[in-house]
Amino acid sequence: MKNILAMVALIIYIGYLISCNENRSPTINSPASGRDTNTGIAKPPEANLSPQKVQDRINKEIHEALAASNDSIKGEAVMVIAETHNAIRQLLDSNYTAAIKAIERALGKAEAITIVNPHMGFVPVGAGVIVRDLMTDMETLKEAKDDIEDLTDKGYLQTVRQLVDVMVSEISITTSNLPLGTYPAALKTAVELTRENRAADAALLLNAALNTIVVIDRSIPLPLVRAELMLATADSLIAATNNIKEEEINSLLDNADYQIRFAEELGYGKRDAEFKEFRDDIKELKKEVKDKGSDRQNMISRLRMKLNAFKKRISPETKK
Repeated sequence: MKNILAMVALIIYIGYLISCNENRSPTINSPASGRDTNTGIAKPPEANLSPQKVQDRINKEIHEALAASNDSIKGEAVMVIAETHNAIRQLLDSNYTAAIKAIERALGKAEAITIVNPHMGFVPVGAGVIVRDLMTDMETLKEAKDDIEDLTDKGYLQTVRQLVDVMVSEISITTSNLPLGTYPAALKTAVELTRENRAADAALLLNAALNTIVVIDRSIPLPLVRAELMLATADSLIAATNNIKEEEINSLLDNADYQIRFAEELGYGKRDAEFKEFRDDIKELKKEVKDKGSDRQNMISRLRMKLNAFKKRISPETKK
């Protein structure tokens, strides 16, 4: 149990809608330097990869995710949600004429979206990011997993649930989506109910419509983001000079290997065969660097592309 308590999860939330400021960067801490006594794989030494550089890379990943979400968000859909909330407030205040006007504005926006995008089932209306960064080493993680198995066997399931929830290291992007197939119909019915002096029923219906907003999540493993940075840095060192800094490059490759193993240990990718392939590729690359092989640049470029594709593949969008 003491090993579980040694782990810390850093959680950062960025609420985001189309009108929000994208330029604010969260502060992320990188893992502490050191050596995992269980695996013998070194963590990033600050001399080679500063915490600020790691933070910048993670922030870049966050900004790219938010930018992609922003590109798909439609202002009309945001207004549909805003007018729905407005209509509910007016109904509760017995301002039925104002409520009807708000619902009709929402309906008009929703129908306008449908006309322009007849085959679009869901329209993004907002996005947010949560960063949960597990601050521990491989040995502590493995021992904590053993403790969790022991607690499970003893029936402490609620304690296990809370502890497992800490074992994540990822950027989670959440997108809220307006369901065009059902939302306009609910608005039309709400107008009819209001005109029939059934304001309470109309308010309940609009609230139920808001609850049909579909939430889609995508989680990007932070260890793989860090591994990408380490490989990119090693790539730059290899390309920069013929006088290869073998020790520094090997340190980066070892750390990239460690981060990939850490992602696997956390259960990202469901023990995909690529994990072993990455280890083998890094091992071969280190040999190529040592022997000053001419193919080292192509090898690390291929490895970076392969890791990026793998990260995207194991980070699909899922509905809540």
